[in-house]
Amino acid sequence: MNGYGISYQAIGQTQPRYLAGGQEFVLRDLPTPISITLVRQDGGLLKVMPMSTSESEGTLAVSLDETTNFDDNQGVLRIQKDGQVFLN
Repeated sequence: MNGYGISYQAIGQTQPRYLAGGQEFVLRDLPTPISITLVRQDGGLLKVMPMSTSESEGTLAVSLDETTNFDDNQGVLRIQKDGQVFLN
């Protein structure tokens, strides 16, 4: 992200939190199913991209970036009990 902040929340598990551009965050031991909301503070569009990771099984890493393509805009990450992940 080019300096834009992101507000995020694991619904039912965390209060809304703020992430400044260039920062990372880790949410651990979240129950599934769960929804995580992500909103750019400037109201711009957000793209969520899964990343390859060497972390242990059961870990999901994503990268957040701004986008100008409305079709790429995403703001909710849903993780199902069986491990399936949906972005919208």
